[in-house]
Amino acid sequence: MSDLLIINPGQGDNYKGYSEARAYEPPLWAGMIANFVRNYGYSVDILDANIFGFDTSEYVNNLMINYENPKLIAVVVYGHNPTASTTVMPEAGRICREIKKIHPGQKIIMIGGHVAALPERTLEEESVDYVSCGEGLYRILAIFHGSTDPLSKYEPPVWDLNKDITGIAWDLLPMAKYRAHNWHCWGRERQPYASIYTSLGCPYSCEYCPIHSPFQNGPKYRVWNPEYVIRQIDILYQTFGVKNIKIADELFVMSSERVNQICDMIISLNYDLNLWAYARIDSISEALLEKLKQAGFNWLGIGIDKFYEKNSLKKQDVYRAVNLIQDNGIKIGGNFIFGFPDDTIKTMQETLEFAIDLNCEFVNFNCLTAYPGSMLYQKTNPKDFPETWDGYAQLSYKFKPLPTKYLSSTEVLQFRDKAFETYVNNPKYLEMIENKFGKEVKKEVQGLRSPKRRITNIL
Repeated sequence: MSDLLIINPGQGDNYKGYSEARAYEPPLWAGMIANFVRNYGYSVDILDANIFGFDTSEYVNNLMINYENPKLIAVVVYGHNPTASTTVMPEAGRICREIKKIHPGQKIIMIGGHVAALPERTLEEESVDYVSCGEGLYRILAIFHGSTDPLSKYEPPVWDLNKDITGIAWDLLPMAKYRAHNWHCWGRERQPYASIYTSLGCPYSCEYCPIHSPFQNGPKYRVWNPEYVIRQIDILYQTFGVKNIKIADELFVMSSERVNQICDMIISLNYDLNLWAYARIDSISEALLEKLKQAGFNWLGIGIDKFYEKNSLKKQDVYRAVNLIQDNGIKIGGNFIFGFPDDTIKTMQETLEFAIDLNCEFVNFNCLTAYPGSMLYQKTNPKDFPETWDGYAQLSYKFKPLPTKYLSSTEVLQFRDKAFETYVNNPKYLEMIENKFGKEVKKEVQGLRSPKRRITNIL
């Protein structure tokens, strides 16, 4: 009998219509938890249901046989960004119900940002025996040590990354199955692929972000030492042949001293990596960009829309930063938000025109959403929440964004979807794509479409 089976639920149908473009990322939280628990002498397995699926009653029976009826199952409801936890809940809940239906005595704990934000509700609504109000590692240990409390409001302090998390259980993951985003590898093979964290948490507290929900005493931001980061990259390259890597930190390009140190160490490996990470407009400099490019960072994800308004920057600062990044040979994934409280069709059109003028190599157009665990969730009228958890998924057919003072949820969503198709079919953009990536990528881009949602569902 194994001690712990960790299940990564996956996103279900949230990316329906995007199967070719989407990435399949290794479940880092599952890998970190597995590594931690193994270090305490417990046997662990990981099932990545995002890759292999999770279907029938027969499947559940075979699952329990193959994994030798584990003492505890941990369903890990984390994604690779903070907003992806809630969107995993429909599939996580279904998996728990399937297991309990066939094996009612099986003990299950649910862990994740969404769970920490709504622990009582999760315990009441889902087929689980335990929930975690924190990050989850010590909660699992407490259960192994005899705890029967289904809802422990107090959990030990957050992890000391450099002591508690000494690695990822890569050996328990199907590493050959993971695949990069389409844009990350334009002109390259998308496999093999992996993502890593060099830090957890975020030093900022954006109103619409739920990243701090697992922390009972306020925001927690912690970093691994550069040696740990390089060790993970070395394992990925040497053992699994991985060159395409996403740095999954909420904000990697921040401390120039630390980023420079990591870049210098990556450069010394001479692995010809294809990396991308998140940065802020005010965190870059020409010297840092040169170092990032030399280390293999070919893309940076940048939060652009409303940034200049919130941080007393001017539009010309955004233009200058975007031009500086591109002039150093780094592509940009620009992130924009529609549907802020004061947004009208006119202001959202201005945002779209701003995005078109910036001409980033790729864009994510999102709608403002009140995710559980965010400050915005606490301030939002419950009548404006989606009816189901998959209604929080930006690309789901059931997605329901927040209305504004002047626009309905439907109007915001319709504008967002039309805006994406307008952007990727803009002649200026297509010309840039062909010049940088070639005619085949241009043809691929021209085929990108927003999903044809059942808009009437959210009227």
